[in-house]
Amino acid sequence: MMLTALILVSATNYLNAFNAFPIWLHPPSLRREVSENNLVLEGSRIRTTGSLLSQSESRASYHIEEVNTKRRALDVRVFRGFSESPADYISNQFNEEGKNIISEDEAVDLLMPHYDENGRYTKMQPNQDQEVFFAAIYNPDNSDTNADSRLFEDTNGVIGVVSAQLRQQSPFIVGSSVNSTDHTNPAVQIPSPHLYLANMRVHEKLRRRGIGVKLLSAVVEYANKLREKYQGNLPIVLSVDNDNTAAIKMYENFGFEYMEKNDVFRMMIFRV
Repeated sequence: MMLTALILVSATNYLNAFNAFPIWLHPPSLRREVSENNLVLEGSRIRTTGSLLSQSESRASYHIEEVNTKRRALDVRVFRGFSESPADYISNQFNEEGKNIISEDEAVDLLMPHYDENGRYTKMQPNQDQEVFFAAIYNPDNSDTNADSRLFEDTNGVIGVVSAQLRQQSPFIVGSSVNSTDHTNPAVQIPSPHLYLANMRVHEKLRRRGIGVKLLSAVVEYANKLREKYQGNLPIVLSVDNDNTAAIKMYENFGFEYMEKNDVFRMMIFRV
């Protein structure tokens, strides 16, 4: 029960057509974040050596959460580089006597003015659906060193993220076919509705340890819960840059299939 992929604009039409597409159809390298939920999956053991976390091996584990609090949504934003941490923010907020003037909860509220208590972005456009984020959370154990703990301190343990967005309408996509080099092929339509997967990222020191696969599994679990409303048909669609070979390999091994691709990026689909 896996997927197929799609893709967009041919090389000759790409630049002209790019700005006409909704932002979510832009290739990952050019797409910006529009927004940002407790499903728990136990992850495999993270085994690291000196070049990763510390000179001694760490046996800490991780789990996957659906992001559903404002604080965890902030942790995800910090991990993705969109915000400073509450601790960093507080350190810059002192009164004349040099004392902290805000609490951590107040810092979270100030850093997340457009998010509700469930961690949902409140400034979505009327035609946009909410993104749901899933995060891989590091679980330290008693053998962790201080250096290990500090490595994920700013992100409050977040070591990987992915988002999923239910999309009720599907645009036509201009692109070259997987089976042809002819760039004049007719437009292809993404299945509607579908779950759009984006923002996949794992901490650079913890890659190739199955975390990305666990995040994908969480999205599939989420899709399985939603598909009862859509007569069992809710494919997962993603786009990935052609030079992101590690991610492409992971998606292929997971069961994603190609529908369309061009010289810049490709789209893939997984049929749940």
